Amino acid sequence: MKEKIDPKTLQLFPNVIFSLFIAIIIYMLTPMMKIYLLDFAEEASVYEINSSIDMLCNFFMCASIVGILSCLYHMAIISKKFGAACNMAGGYIIAEAAVFVLMWIGNFKGIPAGFAAVVIAARLFPTLFIILMITSVLRGAAEFYREDEKKKAEASCKKAIVYWIAAFIIQMLLSILLTIEEDPLRASIVFQVIVIAVYIYNIVIMLLTYKRIKTFCYNYYLYSHNSGLV
Repeated sequence: MKEKIDPKTLQLFPNVIFSLFIAIIIYMLTPMMKIYLLDFAEEASVYEINSSIDMLCNFFMCASIVGILSCLYHMAIISKKFGAACNMAGGYIIAEAAVFVLMWIGNFKGIPAGFAAVVIAARLFPTLFIILMITSVLRGAAEFYREDEKKKAEASCKKAIVYWIAAFIIQMLLSILLTIEEDPLRASIVFQVIVIAVYIYNIVIMLLTYKRIKTFCYNYYLYSHNSGLV
């Protein structure tokens, strides 16, 4: 399982993961930013700002995924889990391209109203690929720790998988609630507390997931160095 990996790959991988998470955090906060800004600025200006932020976030997410794909391609020799993660990164790029094409088609006249639902459904696939990609990375890290007989680190990675999946499920449920709630700013205090708590939980989980991945890369580097692979 354990093979030689370029130290630069192990150094770069956590950095591109971090940039991906930062882009995701900003992207998932934009709906709430839009809601609060509507009370202080014109609707057209707010939507223009929101669109610009979304575009920048999508750009950085795609750029990060390209970097992650490159790293995972080289890390695939460690375990099949990293190979699967590499495939998921490629799937994200294809899914994003498909969404872009569908949104472009939706601008044509005469497109049925139901086509919008197809676009919304298609937008779930890039998110799904990110979930599966990070899950595969954590599973690969857990496999490394299991073979290296580090049970505590293996258990931490397995727990991180559960927390990671839960974070995205909760975020999707929150997005649905924000869509249903006509005016979140004037909703009950309990609702607003729940929204804030979910955002804090998701941000913390992403930062902890980044830490797990960074720790794995460092531990694999130490293993490689001590084994004479580097």
